[in-house]
Amino acid sequence: MSKYLIIPGCGDQNRGDQALVWETKRLAEEAGFVGKYIMIASTELTQSKSQGISTSPPVLQHPSRVFKVKNNIRYSWRLKLSWGVVAMADLLWSFLLLFRWFRALVSRLGNEEMRQKLQPFAEADAVFVKGGGFIHAYGGITSFYYVYYQLYHILLALSYGKKVYVMPNSFGPFRGLGVAWLVKYTLSRCTMVFARESISAEALSNVLQREVKVSPDVAFYLEVDDLLRESMRQWLESQGILRDGRKTIAITARPYRFPEGGDSRSLYDDYIKSLQRLAKALYSRGYFPVFVEHTFANNMHEDDSQCIREIVKGLDEREYAFIQERDFDCREMKALYSCFDFILATRFHSAIFAMSQNVPALVISYGGNKGEGIMRDMGLGEYVVPIHEVTFDVLLRKFESLVNNVDHVKAALYEHSTRLQLERRMLITEIATERNRGKTFE
Repeated sequence: MSKYLIIPGCGDQNRGDQALVWETKRLAEEAGFVGKYIMIASTELTQSKSQGISTSPPVLQHPSRVFKVKNNIRYSWRLKLSWGVVAMADLLWSFLLLFRWFRALVSRLGNEEMRQKLQPFAEADAVFVKGGGFIHAYGGITSFYYVYYQLYHILLALSYGKKVYVMPNSFGPFRGLGVAWLVKYTLSRCTMVFARESISAEALSNVLQREVKVSPDVAFYLEVDDLLRESMRQWLESQGILRDGRKTIAITARPYRFPEGGDSRSLYDDYIKSLQRLAKALYSRGYFPVFVEHTFANNMHEDDSQCIREIVKGLDEREYAFIQERDFDCREMKALYSCFDFILATRFHSAIFAMSQNVPALVISYGGNKGEGIMRDMGLGEYVVPIHEVTFDVLLRKFESLVNNVDHVKAALYEHSTRLQLERRMLITEIATERNRGKTFE
């Protein structure tokens, strides 16, 4: 049986990443890659396993494995220094693993754990980089290693001579010494590379000095049926969330470190207070705000509930709801968002899930070009607020504009949805063509 590997590492806890992995597998299968699928993940994932995807641990892990800390919204200089020491050691041995002679040496030395981690790369008939937006850097002393860490499993697959198919991703900015060079060195050797929006396509084209094609985020293709949507509506009614006379607005929020620069503590506090004030204002205007935990994790930086709990501390518990259903998978979450009238989304895949169900979205963008790029390509760029520019006044003004122009927004969502099946078929054709052609991206 043919074997296929999906990278980079992720888990079922992030429903956006989960959707990207599941849809990557489905698209690849329709392009002719039928066989066993393995994804990089630190633990076995029950929901993804039910979709026929097994797991294998990452070869290169985050330095936090040595100096563990759950409260990682902010780092002390001592912790950063400790991680830097681990990262330097990781850089050395992981770089050596890119050479066949060193892998042979590791094998002879009897390192069974490392052999098992390398085995999926050695045995893979092809490697797929799931969609998303993980390749960007804002400069600073850690930027080169950060991008090296993000690209490492692609580099490892290439060192085995594997074809690497990069599904639609967001790229850039590429600030920092050597970052653009490393991105070019890695991605120019892949069999296929797609950007999921035009800003990233332009940014990566400038680095690679060749055209990068655009294809929508593959989570748009995640399928939910009417039965599941109705089931989610009934569940919301049973929770007392769908109330007569009040339109509902889903709100997703997350902790954030503000690597773009500035006083991160102050910026994060302003973000929390702005969402708190907005929730109060929305309720006073006849809406019912519903906070949704889109992603959960053991560490605070990725756990949405940490941020949401800070927001709702200042709210009357009768004037909001908080959905924290960790058994829901990405399809159930997509069906859930379809039941709302609007969404205010910091987690961008919550916006994608909602918009693909014709729910208008106001987006708080962070982490590269994804939010601004995708919304602009949909003709909805005015409904994006960069996270470092978030204030109560800006959010309220943007939301009122969204409401006042709801017919125009829904028309744009409908127009986008009519193109999706064509875009999906084109992507499958590209993958299948490159599979048969077998040459590197150029």
